[in-house]
Amino acid sequence: MNDSTGQSNSPFPFLTDSYRTLADDVPVAMMVKDSGGKILFANTAYLEFSGRDLQKLIGKNDYDFVSEQLAAKYRRIDQQVIEHGQPYKAYGKHRALDGRTLLIEYHKKPVFDDAGAVVAIQFMCWDVTRRKNAETALAHERFLFDSLLENAADLIYFKDQQSRFTRVSKSVSDRFGVTQQDLPGKKEADFIVAEHADQTRADEQQIMASREPIISQLEFQKLKDIQADQPDAGTWYSTTKIPLLDEEQNIIGIFGISRDVTELKKSREKLQNALLMADGASRAKSEFVANMSHEIRTPMNGIIGIAELLSTTKLDADQREYVDMIQQSSESLMGLLNDILDFSKIEAGKLELSSIPFNLSDSVGKTIQTLAGSANEKGLELACRISPELPERLIGDPSRLRQVVVNLVGNAIKFTESGEVVVEVNSKSVSDKIAILQFTVRDTGIGIPPEKQSVIFEEFSQADSSTTRRFGGTGLGLTISRQLVELMGGEIWIDEQVRSGTTFHFTAEFGVAEEQPATSQFQLDSLEGVPALVVDDNATNRRIVGEMLKGWALVPKEVNGGVAAITEMQRAAKAGIPYRLVLLDCMMPGMDGFSVAELITGNPVFKSPTIIMISSAAGLGDAARCKAAGITHHMIKPVIKSELFDVIVDAFGQRQIRFEQNVEAQPTYPSKLSVLLVEDDPINQYVAEGFLKHGNHDVTCANTGQQALDLFEERLKAGQTMFDLILMDIQMPNMDGFKTTALMRAKETNSGGHVPIIAMTAAAMKGDRERCLRAGMDGYLAKPIEMKQLFETMSEHVITKHENSIDDKIPRTESPVTDNQREPDTPPAADNATAVQIDFDQTLRNIPHEEGFLNQLLTIFLKECPSLVAQFQQSHQIGDFDGMKRAAHTLQGSCRILHAPELASLARHLESLAIEKNVESISLFVPRFVEVASQTCEAIKVRLSST
Repeated sequence: MNDSTGQSNSPFPFLTDSYRTLADDVPVAMMVKDSGGKILFANTAYLEFSGRDLQKLIGKNDYDFVSEQLAAKYRRIDQQVIEHGQPYKAYGKHRALDGRTLLIEYHKKPVFDDAGAVVAIQFMCWDVTRRKNAETALAHERFLFDSLLENAADLIYFKDQQSRFTRVSKSVSDRFGVTQQDLPGKKEADFIVAEHADQTRADEQQIMASREPIISQLEFQKLKDIQADQPDAGTWYSTTKIPLLDEEQNIIGIFGISRDVTELKKSREKLQNALLMADGASRAKSEFVANMSHEIRTPMNGIIGIAELLSTTKLDADQREYVDMIQQSSESLMGLLNDILDFSKIEAGKLELSSIPFNLSDSVGKTIQTLAGSANEKGLELACRISPELPERLIGDPSRLRQVVVNLVGNAIKFTESGEVVVEVNSKSVSDKIAILQFTVRDTGIGIPPEKQSVIFEEFSQADSSTTRRFGGTGLGLTISRQLVELMGGEIWIDEQVRSGTTFHFTAEFGVAEEQPATSQFQLDSLEGVPALVVDDNATNRRIVGEMLKGWALVPKEVNGGVAAITEMQRAAKAGIPYRLVLLDCMMPGMDGFSVAELITGNPVFKSPTIIMISSAAGLGDAARCKAAGITHHMIKPVIKSELFDVIVDAFGQRQIRFEQNVEAQPTYPSKLSVLLVEDDPINQYVAEGFLKHGNHDVTCANTGQQALDLFEERLKAGQTMFDLILMDIQMPNMDGFKTTALMRAKETNSGGHVPIIAMTAAAMKGDRERCLRAGMDGYLAKPIEMKQLFETMSEHVITKHENSIDDKIPRTESPVTDNQREPDTPPAADNATAVQIDFDQTLRNIPHEEGFLNQLLTIFLKECPSLVAQFQQSHQIGDFDGMKRAAHTLQGSCRILHAPELASLARHLESLAIEKNVESISLFVPRFVEVASQTCEAIKVRLSST
């Protein structure tokens, strides 16, 4: 209440209406208490904050609203403010009306009267929860940032627009040898060499100008105190720098992080060098393998070819045995060479799988049939079961699949003395597009010890070191099989649970061909319900044949021997359902198949069923015995599904006697062809010419590419009939096969026409065939060349002009020289004058044992050797390394066939030195080379004069 002068008569004159109005407008909670603690006033914000009514507050104290303990605390604070006349500030927690816990900042301030005595306390409070949380978070972020700058190994720095440091990590100050406080205002130019500082400054100016960061830029920096004679003593950094912007997006500097990558860069350089060395070593190895393949195949061509030619002549028993020994040894060594080449190709990642349609059962079954002879020689049952649920036609690489199957089955036969070898193919998963098959090869052989099973797929490993001595082999077969299986998207393993024999499994992924055989073409209706009897003492074979018959809707019954077969047929005849088909094993204990067939045929009760004989091999006279015993057809194990079906349909359809032997149809090849043979090696030329003449072809020989080109041009100019075919050697002096072919093709472009050209080369690595075809050749033959392979390739590229054909089937042989024919890698000592220059007895063992044939070879060599030595000497005098290499290469191939070891070794070594262009070493060996060549020729002359 105020007096007439406007002054308040209240003891609290400050509590005017204006004060109250002003206080209500303030968003801060306010309350006024007198010195005794009674509440005099509270503004609107306080009432909302506390949720209390003003009328219920006035005249009350803290004891009316809070606990006695808390009220006493508030009273003590009030008394402290009154006593000292000083404001009080504090923070406290408060539970809001909505249940939240808030952090409150509150102030208590004394209110004085005119005499300076404290008459009241003004209380104010407000919510500072968000501010305090922000301050706490900011402090934590500052702590983290400071910790980062203090402990980071990377260089972290901030710079202004003039590239002066504003703040840095401790790692930066340590690098420059100063404190963190000393760096602000400094530039990198104060610490690193000018060249590097200028580059850094230019980069940073570009960043600020373009606003584009640099990310992980590699830069080299060297401190000023590093000696000038230490060019590599600096540090390599991977640096990232970004523009630094203020709130208004103005550039105020840059922020950067640099990581020391010196050791990483050195390691990377070492790795790159190691990779380059490894790549070089890999190329060198590939070149070595290619060269070795070429060197081995060239003399092998002569040995195998001569053996094949000799096999077509009249031979006595001893001579035939010698030829067989040559061919067997050659086959073994050829297998070794092919294993090494395959292993090298796979290891180098250069072996690619083809993707072509093929018939699964035919491909696998016929592959196993090729091994039937080996199994039969050991008295083993060889069986093959392909699940009837599998699709017939797949897409993949059948040749590589056959290679794996042959390897596993061949091993199984090799290591099994009695019992059986069984191959099964089942489905792991099959869809419309993809088939994943599981192949199983099981034998009853010697088995593999558990402790050895983990290493058998490693290179050059076998379960027992004595295995190699007893059975032979390189130890590469399973390794190659594993790698091929992996290329086919599968895996290979051995069944560790099997306690007797060995069981291998492998999976492979194939595409499923869209076109599958239609069952209607097999006339299945005619076979439905036909009762059939399967007679075999081997349970596996019975199950496989029975399963095939059930798949064609026949009704098979399986029995294990001859007595059981006769008994079952008698029972069926009495029941009025005689068997119409009998599938009869030939070799059974007690009563063999022929005896059973004779009893069936001679008994009218059995109603003359169709009898099909199934045996492990066809013997001499079997056809006549089959006919006499009433057997309509004869088949070889393992039974192939398609072949058995064809035989059954044929037997029921025609009832004709047909003796089925597991022998390929006699091949027919074109003859009377005019062939140009281009070959510089006289021995290889002699062999190839012999093959061609044996095939009744007209042969024109050319020793060089230029001579071949001249003969080619002569016929063009004279208008004569052009050659029907050209066989082209690749490695020839002066003009190789590629250049010769190119010139021939160029002349054909002008004159018209096209003569097929087939490459003949000892180069058999990946890409060699393609290179020949790109050069304009039509076909490719890798030495050593087989007669059958030669004629088959010729047939592919020429049109048969005559009715004549080779009547006799040309046997297939594959073989290099035997191990004892290999020459040492280093030449013999120059003083080895007593060495045998040529071993005629060994030469006769290397070729068919025929003096006339040997004399022809010796005569050719006697003419060629001095000429090649002279060529080498002339090339040596003028520094023609290519000429030296060609002469030495040609000579060594002939020396190996004639078994002139020292001369062959010297020629080989000189060829290597010519490749290396090692003049000094060549000069050192030339005298001995000339001397040994002369001695070898003298030895040949003595031999020829005495025969």
